[in-house]
Amino acid sequence: MSDRLDYDVSSDVAQFDRPASAPVTPGRASSPPDFGGCPAHDGSEPFPMPLGPAARQTEPPAPPGARPAAPISPDLAAIGALIARSPLWTEAELLASIDASLAGWDGRSDVWVFAYGSLIWKPEFAHVEARRARVHGLHRRLCLWSTLTRGTCSQPGLVLGLDAGGSCDGVVYRIPAPDVRDAFLRLWRREMKRGSYVPTFLRSRTERGPVPALGFGINRELPCYAGHLSDAQVAEVLRRAHGQCGSSRDYVLHTVTALRNHGIVDNGLERVAALLG
Repeated sequence: MSDRLDYDVSSDVAQFDRPASAPVTPGRASSPPDFGGCPAHDGSEPFPMPLGPAARQTEPPAPPGARPAAPISPDLAAIGALIARSPLWTEAELLASIDASLAGWDGRSDVWVFAYGSLIWKPEFAHVEARRARVHGLHRRLCLWSTLTRGTCSQPGLVLGLDAGGSCDGVVYRIPAPDVRDAFLRLWRREMKRGSYVPTFLRSRTERGPVPALGFGINRELPCYAGHLSDAQVAEVLRRAHGQCGSSRDYVLHTVTALRNHGIVDNGLERVAALLG
């Protein structure tokens, strides 16, 4: 099937693919598209996601500006100590980030969220619809050090983020309008403890047409960004790290299983899962 893009993804990708010196405002979302204005898929061309065989994530080479792989045994305690100096966000900062993300929302329309990791198997909110979806220009990667939920400051773990390049298959969830702010607050309390992500509305393609969905792209400007690690490095970290929500190993294996259940094969995660045994 065709995988041609019929929209410009540059605005979705630009803020994740910037040089290290470029300024960033953590937690501020890009301007969302019109919540009701995504054109319905009219059937004039094949839907670009393979619906029979499992979809496979496109993972590009390391993008410009990505950090090189660390030694096989990085000084995890030093990494954790550096992250620990980044303060946890206050409730006021969380609320300000949510307000920025919903600046273009009319308050009446349902809102979609793009899930690509643990939100697939453990969503933080009630929803009225779920669809498999794909975003272009970003890919799923274990590129975020976790010192709270899946690791500690002395033994950081790894969790997923959306990094620049390639494409990512996941699931979009539709949250009814009356529940949006409450759902976002619970979501922000879970995902934005240190502003590690850049919440951004992404053009997400589904079988029934594109929808604008809130996705969490990685914030490369913070010390919790792990860069591009080799599969062996990732597996070594995952075997050892445990946090408040369990082990990094279980996090990855649960995600691999959830993706498979939705007919999605992520080659990078599959390789790491094989190393974990």
